[in-house]
Amino acid sequence: RGDVRVLDGCSFRVELLEVTAGDPLTWWGSRSTSAKDIRVGFRVSNTIVSGEHMGTTMDVQFIPGVLWDQFLVLSLYDEKNDRVAGSLPLQEHPMIEQPTMFHHCLQLSPELRVRWTLPPDGLSVEFGLETSISSTYTMNFGPASPNASNRLMGGADAAVVGHSPSTNEPFALDYYMSSYIECYPSQASQHPGAVEGVCEDAVYADAAQASNVELLYAHQLEGVSLIRFRRPLVSPDLVYDHPITPEEAQNYIWAVSPYLMDESKDYKFPLRVGPAILYHGPRTGEVFDLVLTNTTSNCAHFQGLITAAEDPSSDQSAYATSVELYGGTVTVSWRVVGAQIAFQVKSNRPCRWLSMAIGTQMNNGHAYVAWADQDSNLKLQSYSMTGQAPSDVKLINSEAMSEVGVELGSDGRMSFSFTRQLDGSCVEAGASCSVPSIDTGRMVPFIWAIGDSWRDGPLQVSDTHSDRSALAVYINLANGRSSTAAVDRRLVSHGWLMYLAWGAMIPFSIMAARFLKHYPNTLWLKVHQGMACAALVTMCIGLAVAIAEEWKDERHLRSTHSKMGVATLVLAAVNPINAYFRPPKKDDDDSTLPRVSKLELLLRNVRRLWRERRLQWEIGHRVVAIVGMILAIITLFSGLDSLERHGLRSKQEYEVALGVWFAGLMCVIVVLEQHQRYQIKRLQPLEELPIMTASEAARSSNGNVAKRG
Repeated sequence: RGDVRVLDGCSFRVELLEVTAGDPLTWWGSRSTSAKDIRVGFRVSNTIVSGEHMGTTMDVQFIPGVLWDQFLVLSLYDEKNDRVAGSLPLQEHPMIEQPTMFHHCLQLSPELRVRWTLPPDGLSVEFGLETSISSTYTMNFGPASPNASNRLMGGADAAVVGHSPSTNEPFALDYYMSSYIECYPSQASQHPGAVEGVCEDAVYADAAQASNVELLYAHQLEGVSLIRFRRPLVSPDLVYDHPITPEEAQNYIWAVSPYLMDESKDYKFPLRVGPAILYHGPRTGEVFDLVLTNTTSNCAHFQGLITAAEDPSSDQSAYATSVELYGGTVTVSWRVVGAQIAFQVKSNRPCRWLSMAIGTQMNNGHAYVAWADQDSNLKLQSYSMTGQAPSDVKLINSEAMSEVGVELGSDGRMSFSFTRQLDGSCVEAGASCSVPSIDTGRMVPFIWAIGDSWRDGPLQVSDTHSDRSALAVYINLANGRSSTAAVDRRLVSHGWLMYLAWGAMIPFSIMAARFLKHYPNTLWLKVHQGMACAALVTMCIGLAVAIAEEWKDERHLRSTHSKMGVATLVLAAVNPINAYFRPPKKDDDDSTLPRVSKLELLLRNVRRLWRERRLQWEIGHRVVAIVGMILAIITLFSGLDSLERHGLRSKQEYEVALGVWFAGLMCVIVVLEQHQRYQIKRLQPLEELPIMTASEAARSSNGNVAKRG
């Protein structure tokens, strides 16, 4: 993005230049914006654009012999990667500004900025709201009430802009915020149709006109949404619109609001014309004393933003849109050209092979794998996958791919690019190559994997991936919208079962053995054994669920969390078996019991051997329980890390809840322990009184009688 002005026949000036950091760019001339013409173009200047620029002014001198009439398009070109960063057709009227150009910019938050331009007519202002947040959010910006000095939202006049969640069509709506509630019929007014709250101007019965906000331009490019709109400096609606005086300091409000995605449930939004918009939440702010005429260029590049051509439908950019696949290790970029689609896949980590696959998992997936062989030769081939074993990955030789390229950087990071047919055509007409077609208007699932070795011949177990995406990312290749698949329900069920067993049943079993022994009929033992056995059964069910998930991808309990989980399950199983062979107390005697079977007699003899080891057994039984409980708590928290890698959102909230739960259990145990000690101390004086037998009492009584005689 930049404003180009011709200085003379051999130089020009670029103002407000914006370029993200990357490989060096050169000023390039070509006959058109097509990729073919740009590749046969030429340098027009020795000036190199490198590093990051935001609002820079630069004077550029032509190479001797270069004239303006030798090219029709001026571009910033990345010669190393054969990539256009931005182009400007040399029009007959060069003063006509592009819709993405603005004279001023202000960063509102790390993911939102506002741009603006004051047209020469002096009657309006054109704003551009730009965000790197998902297109499922709206952007809101407008002047606060002139009478407000704090809590500026009340009485503010804001434009709400975005892309419709159902049609992806851009919109710009005029809102007035009479109070901090959703738009409802006014309870205080007797006039029919009166409303209050955060309402569109169109629903106010006495509004002078429905909307004073005009949509001018919109695009979604590389994960960034831009909406340009115009509003008058002085609106005919003097009630619900505030005047804007560019030369004076004014206060403004901004917010980012999510949509109500299921618009069939719009009962919370009874009065609206545009899409249903939820409360903005914490993404909101205020701008004080902003003067629109002051030269302002206080913006920073969005995290992960890649500079490219402004028009995603033109031929001037090799890859118009990018999406980071789940986990952040692999980025896929693409561009649709007629009946073809061009992909570029990059790994953010070192690897020897890199794969992108169409599908939700390996089973029935279609993969593109780039790898470096032992001689560092780089190759790219496509495969169909019918299962998890190496023999289930079948090479496809007949898929029609063109413009194939594979690169392995000095840092070990790999990337590849290719172009294929949308309909999945093969090299030979009519050939059956099992290449899936791609419908750009539907959500297409993508997964990735990386590894350390690959080969031309039959694959081996050693060629298994070293890392992979835990979840598929669904991408609409037409507009760049993406969403992540939900976390597997089996993993969620496994987590809840293990929490129920180790977070509730086992602690209650331990507490029963410690604090219920004063109840009659050995209640403590029944509760202790019952809860422990129920917990063990619950763990086995949870283990079965986890094995079903692990084995489907042949991971076979390789993670640290899985190994810790097996260890805790072993400890949980040891104690019930150990309890069966509990040594009897020293005063227990089974010699008078009736004759029993040989097996029972053998077990009874074993118990006799343990009779003198009761204390050691009790210590061991308790140590196993405590170690198992501590290891289980660690395993539960590591399980949350594993679930986060598989798509769990708000992991920190679950960690806090789990921590609060175990802290609460510890508090209960401390209180019960103190209460039990208090009861023991209170009863101890009574227990220390001498207890006389019947004969001693009789002798004492006779002695007293003799003394009286």
